[in-house]
Amino acid sequence: MKRNGQRTATQNWELKRRLRPALEKRRYYLMQALDSEPNGMRSCMLTGIQPVGALGKADVDITAQLTEVESDELRLVQEALERTKGEGYGKCQDCGQEIPAKRLNALPHTPCCIACQRERESEIFCAVAKKGDDGE
Repeated sequence: MKRNGQRTATQNWELKRRLRPALEKRRYYLMQALDSEPNGMRSCMLTGIQPVGALGKADVDITAQLTEVESDELRLVQEALERTKGEGYGKCQDCGQEIPAKRLNALPHTPCCIACQRERESEIFCAVAKKGDDGE
């Protein structure tokens, strides 16, 4: 039962117990994806060697973006796994409020609640827009 709308210690433990395997599975998948070299694209990207044949600059650019996204997600997953060892898992890293279980079920590695995520995205959008306005 919730206290003042908050999960109990038992509910937090159960949530961590249930979601930790999903985080571990996702970490394994991301590590495998980052270690793989489909068609040599990641090698080309990392070494700067010009791709030959069907591999063009666009393929390398897409692979670079994918690698960046996967690396960022892997970092978030590893941080979430660390938080499951203590009391921090399930609490927003920005405001400290409890992250709803529905959000954690959908995105177990999320570091923040929806409101704070929106704020983060708004700040990023504003920074990108400002950079564009400055002619950079």
